[in-house]
This record gives sequence, C-alpha cells and structure tokens, in this order.
Amino acid sequence: MQRTSSLNLIFGAQPIFFFLIPVDYNDIMARHYASYRPPLHRPILKTALGTERFGTGLDVGCGTGISTKALLAFCRQVVGTDPSEAMLSQAKATHNTLFCKMTGNKLPFPDAHFDICTYAGSWWYGKSDALLQETLRVTAPNGTLLLYDFEVRLAPYLDLLQLTAPPPSGYDHRADFSGFAAAPELLTKQQREFSLDMDPTSMAHLLCADANLYGQLTTIYGETHLFERLVQELQRHENNKWPAVMAVAHLSRYRAHS
Repeated sequence: MQRTSSLNLIFGAQPIFFFLIPVDYNDIMARHYASYRPPLHRPILKTALGTERFGTGLDVGCGTGISTKALLAFCRQVVGTDPSEAMLSQAKATHNTLFCKMTGNKLPFPDAHFDICTYAGSWWYGKSDALLQETLRVTAPNGTLLLYDFEVRLAPYLDLLQLTAPPPSGYDHRADFSGFAAAPELLTKQQREFSLDMDPTSMAHLLCADANLYGQLTTIYGETHLFERLVQELQRHENNKWPAVMAVAHLSRYRAHS
C-alpha cells in the first residue's frame, strides 16, 4: 500500500488500542503531569536522531503530548495515542498534530504509514509480540522505531521532605524489543546522563504527579493548599542547599523490516 503524506486518512479513525497503565491518573495528577515534565524528550530524541528528519511520526503512549510535541521537531506531522482521557484532555492538537484515545488492541492505521514510531516511556506497559507486530505493520519498510525512557533521581529530595520512596514496581526503564519473536534489527542502545535545571515549583509538580508520593504529601500537608505548602517547603530547602537534579536516559533504536 502506498503511504500518504496527509493525516486526513486517520483523522477520522476511531483508535482501538489497549494499554495497561500502573497508575489511575486522576485529573489533579494529570494537571501536575502536564504542568511540568523534565525537558528531556527533545534532547533524548536529538541524541538518537541527530539531524535526521521524517515525514509522518507516531508517538505511542503519548500521555499529555509532551513527547509528541518533541517528536514534531523531527517530523512534518505526528499522531499521539494514549489510553487515558485525563492525560489526553491536557494534550493540545495543532494543524499537524493529532491525539487519539487507545481503546482496543490494534493500531487502526494503514500499513507502512509512519516513517518513525516512538515509545517514550510507554513500551513496558503494553509490551507483547502482538503489539510489536502491529507497530511494525504501521511502520514503513526500513523505518525507524525508537524506545526511550528516563528516570529522575529523586532520592535527595525525598530525604529532604521525609518522604518514602515508592515501593519497587518491577518497572524497567531499559525495556526494549529483546526476546520478542518479531524483534527488528537493533541499531543502537545507549544510556546518557542529563542534568536538570529545576526550580521548587517544577519539583513540586513532578512530585505531585506521582500517585504514591501525592498520597504521602496529602498526609503531611493536607489536600487544601497542598501544592502551595509544598512549594514553600522546597523553597526553604533551596535557600539552604539545593541538590543537583540528575536524570538517566535509556535509548534503543531499531530499523523496521524491509
């Protein structure tokens, strides 16, 4: 099937894609998630893609669209998909960006439609041979598949606020296509460290976007004016000694079958 450079073919589609997500993000956490995410998507994409540019891109598990917006810097047009209505309600569509809700187990797009498909911290939740085969189906021959994720090292801040680190979830930031029968050719696998310039307000949004930490914070500060009180507490620590904020990114780039 010949690919089209227009998104008109899929603007009216009703996506039928299913993802398992670890947290039921409510509207409050979704707003915090949208208000601040570490500005790492574009630097990570630049690390993986350099100066390459693509026609149409697909961002699977796009959340509030931050990763989709970053991908648009490398594509003429992009589509972002996510299972969470709360997340998608924070995403902003434009003339060359579409957002779709996932509600099934198939990607309702034409064969070989996308030049690049990305999973920005989302592959772990839906990883399966069936999902990989679908991703390959909608990716152009020899197209690019990119999995990336990052983890912010929050331990110093949790200690400052006397918060308990969330229990291990088994989540693997390094998850890739290894071990799957349909795995395409792995081109590169990288790990990079980034330094973040984060103020107290940004850190407060980041902490409040985590369900476990949000629950602990409501116990300490109460639900009323929680965010304002948390920012004040972080400002107090900033005036003393503010630890450097570091993040580790994991990238895996693949080439689709010809």
